[in-house]
Amino acid sequence: MSHNVLPVLHFHQPVGQLDDAIRRICEHSYGMLLDFISSRKIPFTLHISGPLLEWMAKNRPDLVERVRELVQTGKVELLGGTMYEAILPIIPEMDGLSQIALYKKAVKELFGITPNGFWLPERVWEPHLTSLLSRAGVRYVLLDDYHFRQAGIRDPRHSYVTEDSGKRLRVFPINEEIRYLMPWREPREAYSLLKRRAGDPSSLTVVFADAEKFGEWTEPEWARWWLEEFYSKVEADPELVVRKLGDYASEFPPRGLAYFPSAAYDKMVRWSRGHFRNFLARYPESNNMHKKMLYVREKIEVASNRGLEASKLEEAWQHLYRGQCNDAYWHGMFGGVYLPNLREAIYRNLIRAEAIADEKVLAGKAVIERDFDYDGRNELILETRELSAYVDPWEGGNVFELDWKEGTHNFADTLSQPWEAYHDKIGNPPIDWYRRTLFRDHIFRREDDAKSLYERKPFIDAGDFTVEPFEVVEKTDEPGVLLRRKGRNWSSNVTLVVEKKVRIAEGSLEVEYRLIGEERDSFFFCPEVDFALDPGTTPACSSESGEAELKELVRVEGRKFSFRGPSYGLEVELSEGASCYAGPLLVVAITERGRQELVEGTVFLPCFYVELPGERTLSIRARPKTA
Repeated sequence: MSHNVLPVLHFHQPVGQLDDAIRRICEHSYGMLLDFISSRKIPFTLHISGPLLEWMAKNRPDLVERVRELVQTGKVELLGGTMYEAILPIIPEMDGLSQIALYKKAVKELFGITPNGFWLPERVWEPHLTSLLSRAGVRYVLLDDYHFRQAGIRDPRHSYVTEDSGKRLRVFPINEEIRYLMPWREPREAYSLLKRRAGDPSSLTVVFADAEKFGEWTEPEWARWWLEEFYSKVEADPELVVRKLGDYASEFPPRGLAYFPSAAYDKMVRWSRGHFRNFLARYPESNNMHKKMLYVREKIEVASNRGLEASKLEEAWQHLYRGQCNDAYWHGMFGGVYLPNLREAIYRNLIRAEAIADEKVLAGKAVIERDFDYDGRNELILETRELSAYVDPWEGGNVFELDWKEGTHNFADTLSQPWEAYHDKIGNPPIDWYRRTLFRDHIFRREDDAKSLYERKPFIDAGDFTVEPFEVVEKTDEPGVLLRRKGRNWSSNVTLVVEKKVRIAEGSLEVEYRLIGEERDSFFFCPEVDFALDPGTTPACSSESGEAELKELVRVEGRKFSFRGPSYGLEVELSEGASCYAGPLLVVAITERGRQELVEGTVFLPCFYVELPGERTLSIRARPKTA
């Protein structure tokens, strides 16, 4: 009995990955793997993602040259993919075709070949991809055992053909059991698995692993030993024939026809609660990036129709495609959407693409009313060439995106603490009951309630203005919008009207409040402002009371505050003095490094003491700046 062994390695680093991290992984993992492949007689199939290829070509051309030599000598087959590792089902079909073409072009230029196979990012599959991939010239793709089991094939040991609208595609199964064995268990266990699977001459096992398993997620010495032990056994066994995917496809026909339902690998299905698109519903921050991508894409198409210069148009599309890189859009055992450097990179690229398109799209100022987040209710976008503010009147009139186009930064790129299934393993951190954005309005009975809110401790938000809907009273050409809500201070059971005017003026975002009450009342009014500066750094705050690093909640005094990181800053000015607190916005998650407390932004809590009856007006101005 013989058996075909098809080794596949996937090398990937996302858009926004830290430069030092990529250099370390190249040293400990990628270089070692290329050394190992060069030293063996057996062939391998590799996929190197587009963001990593770009980085290597610029920073480690020696690694690119080594891959080229392995390809030219026939030791390595390269798989195609999307240029920026986009999840195909959640991007427009034309973008998918363009990304595949861009990746083919890059591989042709760097390595002199055109790939026939395809690496499907995160193995996120939907049936219509058969037609898309076939149109793109793809001959075969890799899915997981999980997909095959969902299609009724319990123990896949062969490749199959699938079909959509008359288009065909060959599909190879990645063996799940060996994927979990290597390199965490002894090499002999993985080898024994291959022996048990031996059958007819066309039987196969795809031995797949993320390259980072070897030397990054494990110690380099262990990884090299594991590879040597495992593949030495495989090489010495005459019943095991090691092949590249393309060579196998040329020699053996598929076993038959199969139709695969929407799925991904087993853990991704569990993390997403059954369907990858659920991440967009589960994390509003993911949905925000995704819908921003679609919004910017519309602008690029309009700019194209209006004659945007070809070189600028090409640059805008490239930034958009980089903004489709999948890693920031989901979370499971890995940081994903929790990692601010990945989100920041997505927004940086999308805002840059938007700024280019605005040359032909945005005349100067605009107030756009549309269902931006696709939840069935309209939001408002206040736009200028310098600054854009996204306002949700249905949820407290909060500003959920604040884009500084000159600095290509979204100051509202924060993350709230969501509920995760693993929370019982990490102490059940308290969950945010609203999305942390700019200008969420609270009413406190006492000043100390601000500290309880910050620490996510039980307290009474005595108003109903934080997440409740506001009426859109007027849209102005500043651009701006006037919102109004008639609610209550429930601690005193007194009716309160809050008028809230959000506008962009002179490169700043200004929110003006008018509090109206006919009965005697007193309370603290706190428009919470949560914002993001440089990811992964501790911002500083300076005011009339001095300067402080925001490593914890601190009291800051005055009317003018300057928050700054290494690159970005935000100047905040109050119309009058208030009791103010500021500190880091912290969330807890399990990432590839275990339990981590991550800084997702900065919390600023100005508490204005208000006495009624009558009217009270106050305002807050926020101005982006370079640090």
